[in-house]
Amino acid sequence: MRTREARRAASPPEGAEQTSPALKKRKAEKKAVPLPVRRTPINTGASIPVVQFGTYRLKGGACRSACRAALQGSYAGVDTASVYANESEVGKSLSCRTRDELFVQTKLWRSHQGSQEAVSKALTNSLRGLAQDYVDLWLMHWPGPGRHLHLPPVRKAKPVWTSGEREEIGKNGETQCPAEWTPAMRLETWRHMATETKGDGARACAIGVCNFSARQLRELIAFCDAEKLPLPAVVQNECHPYLPATEVRSVCAARGIVFQCYGVLGSGVLDLMGDEAVREIAAELGVAPAQVLVRWATQLGENVVVAVKSGSAGRQRENADVFGFELSKGQMGRLGGLSRQREGMNCMLGWLREHDPDYY
Repeated sequence: MRTREARRAASPPEGAEQTSPALKKRKAEKKAVPLPVRRTPINTGASIPVVQFGTYRLKGGACRSACRAALQGSYAGVDTASVYANESEVGKSLSCRTRDELFVQTKLWRSHQGSQEAVSKALTNSLRGLAQDYVDLWLMHWPGPGRHLHLPPVRKAKPVWTSGEREEIGKNGETQCPAEWTPAMRLETWRHMATETKGDGARACAIGVCNFSARQLRELIAFCDAEKLPLPAVVQNECHPYLPATEVRSVCAARGIVFQCYGVLGSGVLDLMGDEAVREIAAELGVAPAQVLVRWATQLGENVVVAVKSGSAGRQRENADVFGFELSKGQMGRLGGLSRQREGMNCMLGWLREHDPDYY
């Protein structure tokens, strides 16, 4: 048995640097040189980061620290939305980069569709929260009213979204879509959003949409052509190997619109990272399953970019570190074979609790 003196001699002196593997790893992550930010052009002449940092469900200090870590690391773009209720926290992190380096995007919630006054007020509120004079991209968050048009503002009871029991959410009535909503309202809303892109004092450098089906997107493009309005610069939709969004991506590619994937990791709901094919390919390449999924998205086309979220600085870097390897044609084919998309299907994650957006 070692004496007390021997144990003391073998221990590092008080205040000395510890050298455990876990600590070494954390220090290496902190000292890691940020990865270069890849960008791709959008139809306004600007460019968007290929891998952008998402903030859905990040709140308070956790949101602020995660955004700061991302922007100090390998990300120059951040995606938020008025309905995420975290714009002010995102705004507090933006000083990590110069404004010229940043790409900031937020979204107009459906409760502010309709009049020019409502649309402009929503952007004013977003800019105030972000502490910015302008955003690089402003997206129409949802093409239709969802359940809010016909039912009280509710959430489904746990444990699953398909549960029949519902309960009220306090103050959620403030997020209801206008009661007079019609499909034509989204087109007029687009017209109002476009006014914010004009002139030297433009408050939105580019505009786009989220969660639009191929039908709705074609309808919007036809409206833009007829009314001489700007086309969407970006369409942000759910996209991953189970739901590859093939038709919407095709419409975007044909008109020079960037397609931005969200939910590419499956958001924990679909267990994509646990899929056997994903894990096998990760092992073949010596990378993480998340890296396989992000790389899959970036290889779908030159006009495809990704918004991906993590609260961990290590995983943030891992998710952005996807350009040092390439999926083979066979590997892309194996991932393509995982599709569960039904005809016309536009969403697979949490939005299953509402009508598919192409309903509207």
